[in-house]
Amino acid sequence: MKPNIGAGDSGETNILGGRRLPKDSPLVEALGAIDEAASAIGLARSFMTDDQRRGALRDAQLDLQKVAAEVAAAGAPRATDFDFAAAVARLENHMARIAASVPRPHTFLTPGNTPAEGALNLARAVTRRAERAAVALGRSGAAFEPGAQKYLNRLSDLLFDMITAEMAGR
Repeated sequence: MKPNIGAGDSGETNILGGRRLPKDSPLVEALGAIDEAASAIGLARSFMTDDQRRGALRDAQLDLQKVAAEVAAAGAPRATDFDFAAAVARLENHMARIAASVPRPHTFLTPGNTPAEGALNLARAVTRRAERAAVALGRSGAAFEPGAQKYLNRLSDLLFDMITAEMAGR
């Protein structure tokens, strides 16, 4: 197999479905941000000691693949049969478990006392960027599964709650 060397030198890239787009298009920006969020979540997961949270983060990484597929299919029929409503409910269940042991703060957090806190905060910030990119893409006229945007919003909420729990030592 020939390596894919230089195919993007012209400032274009291939996305799911074989389409070529400019690397600075809103769609490619959103896909890149989603990819970065999955990577940052992987970093956070590597520092987690709580098995339930590690599992939730792994699930989120897999879910983000579905989010990316749906965003990449913007303007076309759905790319997956992923149940976004069930995935959002799963995130909300994790949030409810955390809320039962740690109250949600009403002030800004400054995590970083542990690698897990810092990595979770990075993952939260990058996930918020992915959400903003998805919103911008939608506002530019690209239609994609609305559950994808909702999932990103709820995922950033869960990451915030995980930071709170880590900071509380729970």
